[in-house]
Amino acid sequence: MGPDLVMAKRIYLLGAGEFVLRLLQWIGQQGWEGIAITNPDQSKKTLQSTGLSFVESLALLEISCVIVDKPEDIQLIVSQDGTDNHYLSYGAPWKITSEVLAKTFQDRLLNIHGTRLPRERGGTIFSWIILTGQKSGMCLVHKMTNQIDEGPIVSWEEFIYPPSCKIPADYIQFYETKMFQFLKELLEVGNTSEPYTLQPSYLSSYWPRLKADVHGWLNFDGTALELERLVNAFDKPYGGARCRWNNKVVILRDTYSQAADGYSHPFQHGIVYRNNGKWLSVAVKEGELLVCDIKDEKGNDLMAEIKIGDRLYSLPGDKIATLQRVVKTKAGLITKSINF
Repeated sequence: MGPDLVMAKRIYLLGAGEFVLRLLQWIGQQGWEGIAITNPDQSKKTLQSTGLSFVESLALLEISCVIVDKPEDIQLIVSQDGTDNHYLSYGAPWKITSEVLAKTFQDRLLNIHGTRLPRERGGTIFSWIILTGQKSGMCLVHKMTNQIDEGPIVSWEEFIYPPSCKIPADYIQFYETKMFQFLKELLEVGNTSEPYTLQPSYLSSYWPRLKADVHGWLNFDGTALELERLVNAFDKPYGGARCRWNNKVVILRDTYSQAADGYSHPFQHGIVYRNNGKWLSVAVKEGELLVCDIKDEKGNDLMAEIKIGDRLYSLPGDKIATLQRVVKTKAGLITKSINF
C-alpha cells in the first residue's frame, strides 16, 4: 500500500524556495514535523518574502533543514527511529537512482508536478508552457521513479491560467497558489494510497530543461509571436532572453508582438525602425516586436542609446549554443556541450 499521509508524524520535503517554505510552515501548523532537504546551491538562494537565504529563512521559523551534496547522503540523515516518515519532492536538485529510492525512501517518494502527465515530462515547465502557448494547467502528484516523471499518478486536478499570466513569474505564482490548496486538501484527507493511475507511455512527450544563458538567444528567423513568446519564456525569475547590439550582449524583457506596420523583408528583420524612448519597434517576420526593456549584462538601461537603423542580431555561434542540453545529475545541474 502507498503512504497514508493523514497519519504522518514526520514529512521530509526535498527542494527549496518560497513554496517549500510555505508548505513546511503549514505542515508544522498541523502538528507534524517538517524537514527540508536541499543542496548547497539551493540553500543559498535568496527568498523575496524574507530577504534571506532559504536556509536562513527556515532557521528564522525554527524549521529543520539538512543540506547534502548528493542524494546518497540523505540516508545518513533520514531518521529510522520508528516514526512514520513520509517524503515529498518539489524541484529536488538531484537525479535520484532506483537504489536510493528503495533504500532511503522505501519507494515512497512523491513528486509534485505541474503538467498533464504523461504529456510534457521534463523541467522548466513554465517556459515550455509559454513557448507553446498553453493555457491549461495541472496540479499533480506522482510516485517518483528513476525515470523522469514516469511514476504512477497519485492525484491530480486541472485548471486554466488567466490572461494576466504573461511571464514565468506570473505562471509560477498562480500555479503555486493552486498547488498549495490542492496539497492541503490531499494531505488533510490523507488519501494517497494505491491503486495509483499508471501513465500510458504512448501518450507521453518530454521537453528538456532550459537555461536562459544557454537557450535564451533570439533567432530573428522566427515570427513576431514566436519571438514574443521566447522573450516571455525567459523573463523573471529567469535570466532573460538575449541577442546582440553593437557587439554587446543585451537582455530583453517585457516585449509584445503586433502586425500594425505591414510587411518587412527578411533583410530588415532585427532592425530597430522606431524608438520613442519608451519602447523599440523592431522589424520581424509577420509583424514587429515592441521591446519595452533592454539592458546590458550589468543591468544598465540601453533604451536611450539604441538608434533607429541599429540592428539586433544573434551570431551563428549563439544559436548553435542553444542546442546544448542542461541535465540533472547526482551532483546537480550541468550543461553538456555539443560535439560536431
